[in-house]
Amino acid sequence: MTHEAKFASKEAVQRRRDPVSGARGAAMDPETIEGFRRRLRDRGELVRRRRHGMLSEVEDLLQNHEPDWEDVAADRSAAARLEALTEKDARELAQIQRSLERLDEGTFGYCAVCHAPIESERLRAIPQTDRCSGCTH
Repeated sequence: MTHEAKFASKEAVQRRRDPVSGARGAAMDPETIEGFRRRLRDRGELVRRRRHGMLSEVEDLLQNHEPDWEDVAADRSAAARLEALTEKDARELAQIQRSLERLDEGTFGYCAVCHAPIESERLRAIPQTDRCSGCTH
């Protein structure tokens, strides 16, 4: 995105209603911003710890070389399921990081697609979301 397009996009966002307070053109108050920042960081830490634990389990399962082929197959199947979960966690961590960047940029709470405010209920439930409910589907 060019600098001009990014600036124009930010200007359009600032003219819209704030997703939490409802005020037109107003940014979220500092307390609200810090609350979202804290929630995002806490969630990120939780996901990182869970992902680390699952990756350790995958490693343990794959290193366990039982002579019984059924046990090996079961371990590999379990490892594949755990790996899929860690990929989901990696995607969530990326969303959290992008949300923290949007907080810094002043675009947090606005849809990345249509630039409308994200519904406050949605934002409070899923603070890492970058889309309003209309653009999610």
